[in-house]
Amino acid sequence: MIAAVAPTNPDKTFTMWLGTFEGIDPPKHNGKPEQPTDRPVVADRFFFPHPVYREGLLLTTPPGTPLHYRQTAVSFPIRRDQEVAIQFVPEDEAGIKGAK
Repeated sequence: MIAAVAPTNPDKTFTMWLGTFEGIDPPKHNGKPEQPTDRPVVADRFFFPHPVYREGLLLTTPPGTPLHYRQTAVSFPIRRDQEVAIQFVPEDEAGIKGAK
């Protein structure tokens, strides 16, 4: 779990960056249908398949989080007391049925 905690200002929104990944495929998610690649994907569960390994990266964020995918890194907004979970899981255990 990752979180922004006190004494972080509760009135501000910060940008969290995760990377540098050796290479992850675009996310499958439980959000809105695919959008142009220059726009964020809005969801709360993102699964990034790994091009070689069976397990990929599952990122669980607060509901309605806009996530920017940049091939070797991702970024998204986070506020104080919000939590983000990061797990390595096989796709069939990611909990994203009919993912986009």
